[in-house]
Amino acid sequence: MTGEKNRGTTVEKMWKLDDQQLSTPDHDEMVVWLLNKKNMVTILGQIKPEFVDTITVDNIGEIRCEVPIRDGKSLFIIGFWDIYLPKFVMGIEVKPYIDSFGKVLRQLNLYRAYPHNCTTILFTKDLRFKEAFESQGIIVISP
Repeated sequence: MTGEKNRGTTVEKMWKLDDQQLSTPDHDEMVVWLLNKKNMVTILGQIKPEFVDTITVDNIGEIRCEVPIRDGKSLFIIGFWDIYLPKFVMGIEVKPYIDSFGKVLRQLNLYRAYPHNCTTILFTKDLRFKEAFESQGIIVISP
């Protein structure tokens, strides 16, 4: 039918924030590395030093992968966290490299609004824009 809307799309696609890195071996390797609880304990210790002595493999809680981010009203899918830690309300976006600072910043600003005040972490090998992201309240860590 002419003019029919595709309601199966996400905001990412409408705003052309599609992540071409999702299908790369580097992205998969980084996501799988974060799914390991021992690795995640190390990462959490880097993010918040007070976690070093308190968070362990046994009490880290659930590590979820490819979690839909929905707005609170219509349940429209905004995008997907690569990794989400419900216990800490932390979302991690994995980017092997940063192709555009502005594009990644827009994506992360959109993501961190759902759930409200979610701690937003960028996990990347590319540290060229680390200070710029951190100036915007985004935590940047590398493998």
